[in-house]
Amino acid sequence: MGSSRFTRRVTVGLLAGATVVGLSVMAGSASAAPNARYPLNGSTPRWLHQAQDLGSSQTTGQVNFGVLLGLRDQAGAVATLQAISDPASASYGQWLSNAAFDARYAPASASVAAVQGWLTSVGHR
Repeated sequence: MGSSRFTRRVTVGLLAGATVVGLSVMAGSASAAPNARYPLNGSTPRWLHQAQDLGSSQTTGQVNFGVLLGLRDQAGAVATLQAISDPASASYGQWLSNAAFDARYAPASASVAAVQGWLTSVGHR
């Protein structure tokens, strides 16, 4: 049970620490199609069933959102984080800097650029 709890904590930490592409959208702008939706297959988060509909939003104004990209090697990241957190491991306490973690596991800059380019092409900036 402890290992399962640890794995969940590591996974939550990975998700919280993953690279997020921040974007601003001008709702109702001339470049974006009104009420346009662009569903991406396999992109629905598991926690979505807990969401509550709060009604319609304003038709004008700014909406801020982020896009969470998956890690390049999630299994490797989990294994590394488990090893550096396990007192029985030779890697225990050998923490990674943010830069080292990003270099090994963060989404590739080409992936970030592709997402930003696609969002711009459909009217988001």
